[in-house]
Amino acid sequence: MNEILEKGISDLYAAKQSDVGSKTTNDDYIKFVNQIQRGFKNFTLDLSKLQGGLTLLSRIPKFLRTFKHLTTLNLYGNLIHDEGLTRVFIICMNAPIRHLDVGANDLSDGSILVISDIISKSNVTSLQLGVKDQSNSQNWITRDGLYTILEVVKRTDKLNCFGIAGIAGIKQKKTQKFKDFPKYVSQLILYCKNLITLDISNSGFYPADQYELCKGLRENKTLRNLNISGNQFQPAESITQAICQNDGLYSLKMSSCGLSEAACDILSSAFSSKWRLILLDISGNPIGSRGISFLLAILAKNQYLKELNISNTNCDDSVAPKLESLLVENQILEEIDLSKNSFGNSVAQVLGRTLSDNSVLKKLNLATTRMNDNSLIQIAQALTSNSELRSINLADNFFTKGVEYDFLELIQDNWSLHYIDVSANQIDCFALEGLNKICYRNRNLKNETKIHDLRKDYIRLSIQTAKIPARQTKLDSIKSESQQMKDELENLTEKLESLKSNSKSRLQDLAKAIEEVEKMSEQQIESIESTDKAEEELEAKHKKECDILQTDINAQKEKFEAADKVANSNEEKIAKIKQDNETEVNALEEEYLKVEEMINEIKEAMNNKDEFQYYEIPEFPYDKKPTTYLDIPVQPTPPDQIMSGKPPEKSNRSSKSSRRSQKSVNSPKIIKPDKGLNK
Repeated sequence: MNEILEKGISDLYAAKQSDVGSKTTNDDYIKFVNQIQRGFKNFTLDLSKLQGGLTLLSRIPKFLRTFKHLTTLNLYGNLIHDEGLTRVFIICMNAPIRHLDVGANDLSDGSILVISDIISKSNVTSLQLGVKDQSNSQNWITRDGLYTILEVVKRTDKLNCFGIAGIAGIKQKKTQKFKDFPKYVSQLILYCKNLITLDISNSGFYPADQYELCKGLRENKTLRNLNISGNQFQPAESITQAICQNDGLYSLKMSSCGLSEAACDILSSAFSSKWRLILLDISGNPIGSRGISFLLAILAKNQYLKELNISNTNCDDSVAPKLESLLVENQILEEIDLSKNSFGNSVAQVLGRTLSDNSVLKKLNLATTRMNDNSLIQIAQALTSNSELRSINLADNFFTKGVEYDFLELIQDNWSLHYIDVSANQIDCFALEGLNKICYRNRNLKNETKIHDLRKDYIRLSIQTAKIPARQTKLDSIKSESQQMKDELENLTEKLESLKSNSKSRLQDLAKAIEEVEKMSEQQIESIESTDKAEEELEAKHKKECDILQTDINAQKEKFEAADKVANSNEEKIAKIKQDNETEVNALEEEYLKVEEMINEIKEAMNNKDEFQYYEIPEFPYDKKPTTYLDIPVQPTPPDQIMSGKPPEKSNRSSKSSRRSQKSVNSPKIIKPDKGLNK
């Protein structure tokens, strides 16, 4: 560890101690240093579970300015309050932090705005607010506050990893947003296309919430790691079916979700259809032996799953045949957890037959599986020839005192185990010490192998060191050539600077010319715009006038049509009157002729005085006829009177004819005497 790193770690440790208020101890300092150094390997500043506060946060910016390669800040399990989160935001804005963990602190709804700023304004792409285990208390953010955070995450869509485990499950007032929380989570899953990892475990979901969650899970195809453990979905068939629609999922944790046998069958069917899941955790679910047996049978031929946890799934020894097939046929599974199931000795027998030849399994958990002493010996015999298994957990079984030494004697021949747990059994302390020494030996053997490789590298470097003098001469010549090239480079640099200065002046002149042209263009554009505006106004005015004129034309046209109709009607009336007048004239002419004949006849009679006294005046032809329309002749009404509406004048001819007719009626008859009487 160099001096700069040592000084930076010392400053951080002093700040941590100031927040905690405890005395400094050597062991505590060494533990702190080891934690920081382990984090450095993963580009992480690991300050988790230190109970740090504002003083520790104030030292972080300086440390990150010195070590700019760090991209992860782990503040999990500290005492950061709402006001302290503002400093975290400042750190994220001024350092290349991509991954931030502030879970299990003392944050509340008062930190919502700062968390929103961290998501939207900083470079953080991974945010963890939840709790990872029950030993730490969660942040006290309500579902109402989480609603705001979820909306920001959905709107920005920049987070790749998001964790709120345990937060939504805290006791709080059941508002409308509390009830709609599953809907908000579903929309987050549906619309966040960049979200790869999501942890919503222990969020207080119930069976009725499956409907909303399934909407998002069914449509999402980008999610790769999902943790929904600790939510009561029983029987969880709907949500399991929705999750299986995502064939790109790598890790699925559904521990203690109330999965039934039918839900497990859905998972098995997904594996049979080439589901490429790498990690599956269905522990703590009441599945039963039949469902687990079917799953193990499908996984026997699986080529993707590496970690399987079926702890506490209500299994018994009936799954032993399928487990044996899995361990024999599967060549990819590295970790399997069978703990807290009532397997008994049957599973130990299976392991005794398969572990010796298994070359892929690295971690095995058999805690609380009701195994006895015979089971322990069978497993130890199989481990003597196994060279791949690194960890085995045999805690909380029925091992009695005395059998541990037989187990210890057999396990000495194993050189691969690094961890053996036989706690919660009747095991002698000396035997436990022996097992620890064997594990220590095996771990050191691995380190010695690494040292052997380092020795080989040292020898190779020593050989190369012997070749240094000859290469030094060559290096000197290269340096001289390099110096010449540097001189030439300086000359070229000077020329380049002069060209830059000339180009700069020319560019300035061009920029001025461009500005003038732009100003002229703007003026022309303004004039064009004003002209266009005036043209638009004139067009609008012209259109308005045309509309008014057209309205007048239409009105005049209607009036003309009405007058035309009246004129046509009047013409018809006039024609009828003319026809009637002609008829009347003809009748009067005939009457006139008859009267004239009568007058001539009377004249002739008057000329003969002898016969005149006996002359009988003929009866006027129209005296005895009834009065008709022709008896009262009507003078045709002129057109101007028809248009004006005045009554027509009486005809003179009609009045004269009437008087003449009256006179002829009243005139006396002359009766011609009989010739015989005269005689």
